[in-house]
Amino acid sequence: MNKLRSFARVFQSSLFEPGVYGRFLKRSFMFSSLYLLGLLTFLVFIKSVAVVIPFVIWSPHAKGTFTEYRLKALEWYPKGLTVTFNNGSVRTNMDEPYAIAFPKDFGINDKTFITFDTRAQTKSITEYQTYILVTKNSIVYPDTTSDKGYKIYPFKKSGDYFMITKENYEVLVNKLYSVASALPQFFILGILTFLFGIPFIMGGLWFVLMSVRIFFLTLIVLGLSKLLKKSFTLRQLFQLGLHAATFPLLFEFLNSSNNMGIPFAFSFPFVAWMVIVMISLPKNSYGPALEKSV
Repeated sequence: MNKLRSFARVFQSSLFEPGVYGRFLKRSFMFSSLYLLGLLTFLVFIKSVAVVIPFVIWSPHAKGTFTEYRLKALEWYPKGLTVTFNNGSVRTNMDEPYAIAFPKDFGINDKTFITFDTRAQTKSITEYQTYILVTKNSIVYPDTTSDKGYKIYPFKKSGDYFMITKENYEVLVNKLYSVASALPQFFILGILTFLFGIPFIMGGLWFVLMSVRIFFLTLIVLGLSKLLKKSFTLRQLFQLGLHAATFPLLFEFLNSSNNMGIPFAFSFPFVAWMVIVMISLPKNSYGPALEKSV
């Protein structure tokens, strides 16, 4: 709790009090680095919470949703249809061509999902309003990248024999439903892992990238310090920059989160705030002599 309060005080000073930045130079460089790392980790955590909230809201309703889809899937397979695969060839027990439409929720009425016609040739797919044509020896489906306008997947003569009936189709659907029903529990475990693992990992990576970014901007600030006739060292400005990044980071975070599209959302505020900090600090709070004494 004390560490959180200390972090909050440093955050407040970094955000609103340029005149007290000299205190940071009296602390170790590690102190300032850990502050920035903590801030970045917290921002990643906020972003992670925003990502997982929809899953948390959806999770209690997941089982009902899966049950609804299960019932629709069971109704979709036609009664009495048996598809037999035998050594690379297909046959059905229905009058052909036999078409199965898309489920009503798909809203696709101009084409059927699949059509069985074991007497048709592969090129006959252009004559059917269907997405998949099953002939005696192959599956044919449209493909705009092909010169013919369709692709062929031939069945291999492997000696295999199996049937698809409504009964074994329902067994498959029920097994998938059992797996899907267990997903919310894994979601909860995944969410906890995500919330308490990802922020530290991504925060650390972000810290490395942000440190490089701040360093190059500090070189610009160093040049401005000479124009202002300030005797800051590069190390001091870099350490101050780890705190001065507070407002630019928050501004850039809001800019990207809300797709505001403001250019240089970090760089301009950072340089401007560093100029304010340099002007606000009394001369005895920085300089080479102070750096040697710390």
